[in-house]
Amino acid sequence: MQTPSIVVYIIVALCVGITFSGESREGIRLGQHEKTLKPCPSSPNCVSSQTNSMKHRMEPIPFTGPIELAQAGLREVIQAIPRSKITEEEPGYLAVSFRSRIFGFIDEAEFSLHENTGLVHFRSGACSGYYDFGVNRSRMLRIAEAFRESR
Repeated sequence: MQTPSIVVYIIVALCVGITFSGESREGIRLGQHEKTLKPCPSSPNCVSSQTNSMKHRMEPIPFTGPIELAQAGLREVIQAIPRSKITEEEPGYLAVSFRSRIFGFIDEAEFSLHENTGLVHFRSGACSGYYDFGVNRSRMLRIAEAFRESR
């Protein structure tokens, strides 16, 4: 009599695990597919254009013209930054790592280009530590400015 209830619990646990695993069946991260970026943690070492948290919030970067040209321009701006490395790219999405010069700390950034709104949404945060002394915010301001100037 207890066997059916155990089976039900196992099935429910598997369904919950699949639902919250963060990956679709194809192995694509939902954040990429839906063009939403990872949220910032509570620590002050992250900025995002897709958050309501005022301490993390930055405005998205506007663009005009075809999304392919905007992505190519963004790629050029990023590649001009020393110690930057594009770790993933697909249409409308870039993932980038930035390594600090002295200590070699890694910051990761994501860029999601939205053709219908003409906006580049982004998230940039430290992979370790708590404070970043404003490095991610400063870097994103420089990227936004360089991108605007290149257009």
